[in-house]
Amino acid sequence: MRWCDVDLDRGRVQITQTVTAIGWQIYIGQPKTQAGKRPIALDPFTVEVFREHHLLSERYGANVSGFVFMADDGGPMHPERMYQAFKRAVTKHRLPPIPLHGLRHTWATMALQSEVHQRVVQERLGDSNIAITLQTLSCVLPTMHDDDAATVAAPFMPARYTHVHGPSEKAGRLTMMSDGQSRDCAAPWSGAHAGATANPTFAE
Repeated sequence: MRWCDVDLDRGRVQITQTVTAIGWQIYIGQPKTQAGKRPIALDPFTVEVFREHHLLSERYGANVSGFVFMADDGGPMHPERMYQAFKRAVTKHRLPPIPLHGLRHTWATMALQSEVHQRVVQERLGDSNIAITLQTLSCVLPTMHDDDAATVAAPFMPARYTHVHGPSEKAGRLTMMSDGQSRDCAAPWSGAHAGATANPTFAE
């Protein structure tokens, strides 16, 4: 990610390239599909984090027209170094251990449980079609059917039957899968997991 792809006034980040590594050699490439090139809206808290990071970059003489997260030589930060910083933050805040890529699944799961439209989730993830998104999140979708069934039927039911679980209650539900096993489909860092720290700071 480069600063020229970040518009903090509008709260937008434009995804235009990828960073991969083979050994310690870093390669700059393009997203796999056209859908991967996309704008992503930022929430106000994330915008402020970016602003603070930009100020720190200027203070330490970094090239603020270059990479947002960069190595000492001005090039992009190696993905392994980013991953190690992420693991330290997870340990520090006593969060459930997940791979860095698990943040993608966590966000998508929480978005669906918060009733964000599936098409919006697909576009933010950069999936080329909705089928890929739904297949990836097949674990959480069954837990939503009970609530959706009750929501649709609510106008026709007596008042005593119209209580519908909200997103926070959905997050903690166990889903009985086709293999007969009960599996926790809550996002790893959702409110369903006691002791999770809100807004952890992923700083080295």
